[in-house]
Amino acid sequence: MKRLGGLLLIIALAGPAAMVSRTAHGQLTTPVETESQITRLLAQARAEMAQFRYGEAQTLLRGEVLRDQPAALALLGWLHLDGRILPRDPALAFASFKRAAEAGEPSAMTGLALTYRGGFGTSVDATLAKQWMQRAQEAQHPDAFAHFGDFYFEGFGFPKDAALALPLYERAASLGSAYGRLRLSEQIRATDAPRALALLQQAADQGDRMAQFRLAQTIIGEQLGLKRDLPVAGQWIQRAAQSGLGPAMMLYARLLETGEAYGPPNPGQALRWYQGATLAGVVNGWLAQSLLIASGKAGTQDIEQAARLAQRGAEAGDPAAQWQMAQWYDQGRGVIRSTSLAYAWASVAITSFGSLNAGSTPPAQAASAFRDRLGASFDSAQLAQAQGLARDWRSGALALQLQSTSDPLARAFRQQQPPLGQSLPNLTPPAPVGPSSGLSDGSLRRTGSGSGFFVSTEGHLITNQHVINQCTQMRLAGQSTPLTVIASDAAIDLAILRTPTPTGVKPVAVRKGPARQGEEIATYGYPLQGLLSSGGQINTGIVAALSGLRNDANQLQINAPVQAGSSGGPLLDRRGEVVGVVVSKLNALRVAQNTGDIPQNVNFAIKPEVLVRFMRAQGIEPVNYGASSTLSTEGLAERARDFTVAVECWRN
Repeated sequence: MKRLGGLLLIIALAGPAAMVSRTAHGQLTTPVETESQITRLLAQARAEMAQFRYGEAQTLLRGEVLRDQPAALALLGWLHLDGRILPRDPALAFASFKRAAEAGEPSAMTGLALTYRGGFGTSVDATLAKQWMQRAQEAQHPDAFAHFGDFYFEGFGFPKDAALALPLYERAASLGSAYGRLRLSEQIRATDAPRALALLQQAADQGDRMAQFRLAQTIIGEQLGLKRDLPVAGQWIQRAAQSGLGPAMMLYARLLETGEAYGPPNPGQALRWYQGATLAGVVNGWLAQSLLIASGKAGTQDIEQAARLAQRGAEAGDPAAQWQMAQWYDQGRGVIRSTSLAYAWASVAITSFGSLNAGSTPPAQAASAFRDRLGASFDSAQLAQAQGLARDWRSGALALQLQSTSDPLARAFRQQQPPLGQSLPNLTPPAPVGPSSGLSDGSLRRTGSGSGFFVSTEGHLITNQHVINQCTQMRLAGQSTPLTVIASDAAIDLAILRTPTPTGVKPVAVRKGPARQGEEIATYGYPLQGLLSSGGQINTGIVAALSGLRNDANQLQINAPVQAGSSGGPLLDRRGEVVGVVVSKLNALRVAQNTGDIPQNVNFAIKPEVLVRFMRAQGIEPVNYGASSTLSTEGLAERARDFTVAVECWRN
């Protein structure tokens, strides 16, 4: 049994047949999967993650040597449960933990107990949760003692008893558990400040992202005897933010916006971190983005885009965003001027403030006075209407109403930033392509096209943000009904549209796990509309690299051919599941001019885990049809035709 990076690692070697390899002539050679090799690869995977090179870590963990090793399965389980690196998938986490725990891996025993504790990928079961956590303690897994302490502290499976939790936190801390040290620090802050600070510092130094965030808050708040030191606090906040902790991302973004801890203000970077916090589930990230865009500090001012973002926060239940929408409707700022909608959003905000025990705060009091003022000017019918809107707001009664008169939702998501990578040399998006026919429809004309694919039975479809950028309307090819823009993110170059007529839509499954280097893939799309065939086109290739241009961690490099109009189309594995979104291609002529060499089919796609996070941030859960068989290229094309569409950009 070996200790590795804070995890107790039991090496379970494969059988004799797996311990040898064959030469080209079929002769046996020396063993290749030795215990030392497994230990080295696991250490390398953890080192890659410590440097935020997640693609490389995943490649190692899913490689032939580590694929079935209990310690690697346990680590994959934690990554799927946490959702920082791999897409959050409780079912896969549970399956990985169960296999590794039954093989004797202590870290997996702890993880399996927590899945039973929280009902992650399985049903809540206090008996099994306690049994597996006790087995992990018997194996001396440090974190198991701390989590078992939580069972007592929170009253799960036992009567609530903080006194019984304390010695378990002590035991975990003594064994080196960062989480145990954090929990112990929290319990003794009021009685032993010096020790609480030392424990918090130790946990932060070990890399616990919540401890890093709490330490920064402690420094800023001058608690536990510390002096306020924003540069030092900023370093801890940055580390916690880079590890994916949503609240840390928010605070990091605010400090970047103000320049308090990192030098001159940097609104552009702040906006990207606000976007990251939103994807991590921080609902007030929507309003932070909104206000920054409304101010124009991060680029060209766009009030309608700001209103769209604030609406997302309001719909997610953020009372501050709801209060902001009330004020903007009253002012007619970005949205239509409507006292009824202003009254309704103020009412919703007041209720939300109260549910958070923030009803006596200045914003809540201001919203209450504001609503009373508006209500005093209403007659009985107007008051009843506004109150009805507030009562039914969750059913869509308070849908966004912008100032634009021509497809306002699409105009609201107009992005001022160029598509991701356009500013990089030699990278060009393969869409949209302008039609040779120059079709027009009244005041609108078709100016470009791209590809997209359906991901829900409700009619949600995925494409690239640069396909919809600055379009007055988006339509399915050959149809006149506008599509609704649900969400758009220029930083990752993704957009979600929705058709008002989803009947008959056959959504595609999106793979929740990462793509693998060398695996066979296919692209499907509608390139060069008006020049080539109006039907979809399929091209095959492989995943050439697990990062994009200049090691872009959001993208994959592929060698399947793509052309203008392919942008937004699906990248498919051999089972017909989406493993990426086609996004850009290398400009072969520019590279040839600079290097004298013409690159062949160097193209890029957005990773599936990035797509899954983006979908879930909008409340769209990827479809999962279960295991399916490998398809021929003909079979892939036939299946892709069911969910892939051509989308058109129409402008004034």
